[in-house]
Amino acid sequence: MDTDQHPRLNQIAADEFKKSLLCTLSLSSKELFHSNMIGWLLENNPAFAKKFFEREDLARVSKVEREKFNFDLLVTADGMNYVIENKVKSVPNRGQIEDYKEKARRKKLEAKFILLSLVEPSDEFKRDFPDVRVISYEEIHEWIVEVVPCDVYLESLLTDYAMLLSTLIRIKSLASNFHTDDHFSFKKEDAEILRGIRLFDVAQKIRYSCLAAICDRSLTDIKLPNLDRLKKSTEVALTRSIGLMSIKIRFGEILLIGIQIQGDQYRLSIESTDKSDVQHLAEKLRNEDLWLNPPDPHRKMILKFGKNFKYVYSSVRGKSGEKLVGRVVEDISRLFRDRTKILVCLGINADDPKGEIQA
Repeated sequence: MDTDQHPRLNQIAADEFKKSLLCTLSLSSKELFHSNMIGWLLENNPAFAKKFFEREDLARVSKVEREKFNFDLLVTADGMNYVIENKVKSVPNRGQIEDYKEKARRKKLEAKFILLSLVEPSDEFKRDFPDVRVISYEEIHEWIVEVVPCDVYLESLLTDYAMLLSTLIRIKSLASNFHTDDHFSFKKEDAEILRGIRLFDVAQKIRYSCLAAICDRSLTDIKLPNLDRLKKSTEVALTRSIGLMSIKIRFGEILLIGIQIQGDQYRLSIESTDKSDVQHLAEKLRNEDLWLNPPDPHRKMILKFGKNFKYVYSSVRGKSGEKLVGRVVEDISRLFRDRTKILVCLGINADDPKGEIQA
């Protein structure tokens, strides 16, 4: 990315962003807004469409459907169908692409697949989906800048949209470059600017998605036994306007044990999927020094989100992204190392890890 073209986000850039009506309108439904904007450009600007589909001989885009079959965009160009998945706030998800492909098969829809993403997908993702073309928002920005407007209205529209994309690219750079920073949390001045333009949620989702991707890659690299079978998909969410990441390992049919990071809290947790109370199991694990036993607990008491989710947390304020990833790998490795002891402690048949909890 050209750093001169997309300089660091600052208050001056934020003030310019807030002056733009287009940028303001984009905040109400971020991914849907960009899907609609790109769909409109494909329908109304042949030069943009040729670059988007890598077809200099493209004659026309005949149909653009939004949310058809729950696809972000379904576009027909010169008789060919294109299914477009649009990711603005998070790292591309392999499960969504697999769902899209399966849905297309069920609908007997012959189509090419395009992933439009603000964040670069992992090498593993690209390797697993060689037939999915990835288009970055940096590329979209370049194509927008190159479009020759035919009237004043289009020129103004494209100038505003280019500014919006440039702002998102700056936010992506800010949110994803944390691994060796002194603090995983956003610096106060950056957070204030992002809140001022109502894009702090996007920045947090990107940061936690990037953290999840690094943790997953690190766990894969150390080759834990049965990781794919026992690990639930890493979750990234935004709750109470704060980013959240969780990694959970299956123990028996209904128990998930793992870690959860939200804000400055690093949580060791146990959860039941059938909503049953796990207080006595949490106490067993802590008493046996097997889990819910961080070296520096903020409080010694076991806390809860409902009766089926119990946790103990410690503060990670001031921890770098690198140290945070190291702690995640260490704790998840500990779950695998002590798996048999944990199963016995919880009353689960160690010879049948999928068995039900014994009475």
